[in-house]
Amino acid sequence: MSKSQALEVYMAYPRRCARKYALACIEKSLRDLPFDELLDRVKRYAKFCKDQDPQFIPHPSTWFNQGRYYDIEDDPNCWPAAPEIPVAEAWEMVREAIRTHGGLKARDIVPAIVYDAAKKVGWQRLCDMNDFSRADNFKAFARAYEAGHGGSRAKDLGIGVQAEE
Repeated sequence: MSKSQALEVYMAYPRRCARKYALACIEKSLRDLPFDELLDRVKRYAKFCKDQDPQFIPHPSTWFNQGRYYDIEDDPNCWPAAPEIPVAEAWEMVREAIRTHGGLKARDIVPAIVYDAAKKVGWQRLCDMNDFSRADNFKAFARAYEAGHGGSRAKDLGIGVQAEE
């Protein structure tokens, strides 16, 4: 454990305040958990907090003193990760699969999580899509896709809908 490791963890945390005390709390936490593991948990938590209002993110000293980095062991879905493929990009994969193969070989073309979301909406519904139903189909797909990742990113949904209109 070193001060530079504590500083790296502090810089990864989504809210930075009371630095001196926060670093002391992080150093104490580093006695409980290896640096790499603590840093991974902090990064995952930071990703989860990305779109949250900072006033609702606990001060780092609170988070580390309360051992909230252990929450993930009690509930693996406590900080659901956003999908690696953005909704708009996943939607384009579905549209391309329909355009080129009519959805028949989509399972072989698109990633499983994208395929599962499209399946929930209904491949037939997606194949029958027209200019008038595209926005509604996108919204249904986005909800199914995000639900497969344990959360929703309203900002992504808005961007994707605007891109489709």
